Amino acid sequence: MSESRRDLPRRIILDVTRTALHGGSGGAHRVVRQLSRHAERAATERGVALEVVAWTGRRYARVARRLPRSPRRWVAFLHTIHNRRRLRRQHGDVHAATEPIAAESAEWMPAWMEQTVGLAAARGATVRPRAGDVLVLLDAPWNSASLLDHAEGCPATVGVFVHDLMPLDAPETFAAGVPGRFRRWVDRALSVSDFVVTVSETTRAAVETHRSSLELPPIPSASFRPGALTDEERLRRDKAVDVALLRQTLPACFVGEPTVLCSAMFDPRMNHAQLLDGFEAYWARGGTTRLLLAGVVGWGAGELLQRLDRHPQRGRRLLVMHDLNDHELTYALRLAAAVVYPSLAEGHGAGIIEGLAHGCRVLASDIPAHREAGGDAAWYFPLGAPEALADLIQRLDTTGHNEKPTPPRLPTWSESTVRFFDTLETLVAKSKQPENETGP
Repeated sequence: MSESRRDLPRRIILDVTRTALHGGSGGAHRVVRQLSRHAERAATERGVALEVVAWTGRRYARVARRLPRSPRRWVAFLHTIHNRRRLRRQHGDVHAATEPIAAESAEWMPAWMEQTVGLAAARGATVRPRAGDVLVLLDAPWNSASLLDHAEGCPATVGVFVHDLMPLDAPETFAAGVPGRFRRWVDRALSVSDFVVTVSETTRAAVETHRSSLELPPIPSASFRPGALTDEERLRRDKAVDVALLRQTLPACFVGEPTVLCSAMFDPRMNHAQLLDGFEAYWARGGTTRLLLAGVVGWGAGELLQRLDRHPQRGRRLLVMHDLNDHELTYALRLAAAVVYPSLAEGHGAGIIEGLAHGCRVLASDIPAHREAGGDAAWYFPLGAPEALADLIQRLDTTGHNEKPTPPRLPTWSESTVRFFDTLETLVAKSKQPENETGP
């Protein structure tokens, strides 16, 4: 038996609080859902016990391992009331009562509401981390000081999972107060943890730089590569989509002229404004390729939504849908001439990985996380340069929209979760060494 096998933790405890209570369809939520879903098999293969838990404000409670995309009905009601009041204050009544509201906005819900929502997990059996356990803060809420107090005092080895540092890297794209709250949380989380896990080397390097600025003692850190598709999604990708499951208006988006798809939440970080600028420059040159924007409405989208409503190409070359389901997204990925991700900042470029897995041509803003995710398989355009994006769309016209690249061999979520557990084992072993080594 190898040394690593003798040193396996007795039990791995995954804190999935935010996604368990609030749902969410963003990249971070997808990582949390898939890891918790596939963790049991990986743990069983190692002979390690597994607990998936949510913090109630006073204790950890066991939750289901298949986490929701949408919050519970009464939690969704609280989200809706709070977020529509916020949108009315910021943008008037134009979209506050009509557009779907993103569950991701739970990250800037007031503390009283977060505590109230925590009661939703109180029915589960209590789970108490003990010596020999590994507690991974996979999805801990940002405004729960009691959780970090608990993590600091518990006898388990504690690891923090950092999806990104975007509230620090691009604070102007978040609601007022969120960057400060996130900074307080991540600084404290890093100070009470024995190791750090991230979803990309880009994020790991950023976390190491941030830890250095805090003058914290070194702890081991590593990244792992998230999965591209679940086994079910891979099968669905390779099978014909049942058109009966689609809304009637979707197939028409892919008839006639080619269509480029942008599937992303409507918020400032996703940089839809530059995307529109680039397509307007392309259309001004006589281009006919269409743009389909698909995604729920997040914070700060009022100005964008008004621009879309007034756009002269709306309904012709500019198409907007807010609530594509999984079957519809698979259909759109299959028929799109390309997918485009113009983000200002990302943690690991989940959309790029998904697009490549479906065999799509990928256009992406030239940021480190996108380069790491897409490598040489994607086409990149610089931020703040709409004409460069217009050039890439014209390049699509000349190279042929039906010539899609061969999908690269990317890990499924089952495979990726096994690698995640391998990473945990390595980090736990390093954290117990007399002098911790940083880096992967």
